[in-house]
Amino acid sequence: MIRILPSRKNLVLDLGDSVLKLYEDPQALEVESGILGMCGRLPVPRVLGRGRMWVSMEKVGSETLMDALAEGGCPDPGPFLDLIDLFNDVVGLRWGDANPRNFILGPRTYMVDFEEAHEGPAVADAASLLARVKLVNERCFGRYLRAAEDRYGPELRDFIKGELKLISFFRKVK
Repeated sequence: MIRILPSRKNLVLDLGDSVLKLYEDPQALEVESGILGMCGRLPVPRVLGRGRMWVSMEKVGSETLMDALAEGGCPDPGPFLDLIDLFNDVVGLRWGDANPRNFILGPRTYMVDFEEAHEGPAVADAASLLARVKLVNERCFGRYLRAAEDRYGPELRDFIKGELKLISFFRKVK
């Protein structure tokens, strides 16, 4: 059975054993394909095929960090912050969409959705993650904040405030 997965910009289809992502913007496909090509150095799905406006990837799981948080769970923040730092170190860019729905959980945690990667510090991605954790699971937010502040310092709070303002703005625009 084919299932449509949540996406703000693209059509993403769960085909059972693979995921097909159809892009509106060819530039976004180029950015994401380049990062997916680093699958030996980053925990990202393996590319199975690619066309002019689509990419097919292995399905690496179905439960996301967003699912766990929404169900009241509070997974250890360390591995997610480690992945944000790894992405920044390997790619030399900020992820741009470090959203809990873009961490796929399982025996190994995978990262997905890289089309918004751009220049910037890892602390901005950590703030993006924490702002969304705060909105989904307030009880868990304190644990994530303490772990991230130990790593990124006090400037993290300003980044989080900025992320929350952006989220609020875009919710009003919709």
